[in-house]
Amino acid sequence: MDQKSARRSRLSGRGRACIAWGLLAFVAIQLSLASAIELWRPELRDPIYGNKLQQLRSRIAAASGESPLVVMLGSSRAVHGFDAATVEQRLRSRLDAAPTVYNFGIPGAGPVTELVCLQRLLAEGIRPDLVLVEVLPPMLAGQTLSFDQTQFPANRLWLQEIPLVERYTQDAFPEQQLHFDWWRGWWAPAFTHRFPIMCK
Repeated sequence: MDQKSARRSRLSGRGRACIAWGLLAFVAIQLSLASAIELWRPELRDPIYGNKLQQLRSRIAAASGESPLVVMLGSSRAVHGFDAATVEQRLRSRLDAAPTVYNFGIPGAGPVTELVCLQRLLAEGIRPDLVLVEVLPPMLAGQTLSFDQTQFPANRLWLQEIPLVERYTQDAFPEQQLHFDWWRGWWAPAFTHRFPIMCK
């Protein structure tokens, strides 16, 4: 092998090594980001829920340990129509304790979203003394829940929540593949959650 061929071989070997290290670094970054989203940064998976969770934790931390906790679950009607500060003030005037009242309303929410949010709060160790739930009268008349069911594409769910959501959405969306979509998104979180990441 002449000198030129040897040099070409060394450069080729370095190129392959660089590509291999680049791929390894990419995979490591994706796995690290996926782990962070699963364990520490819920606002990157479900931004509205994650931000409200942070606010609720701050309210709980600022309150006294014996402060009763009241949480309102609902849609944008609850977001704009339930004045947590006023309710909190009125309860303080009637109770011996100083309650903490928080509006956990989420735009577009319905029964499925409310159930998912409640289960998430319980899983976080947050156990309200009183939960207020918005009930929309058309739901009692058997009208469709499609506006609520579209709240949860796979990238907004945690893996363990998929069976619960499928239980209530399978009839309306039999073609959905939440498990497949979830795992596909999990391997590329920088792309799947790019909009919440860019907003940070």
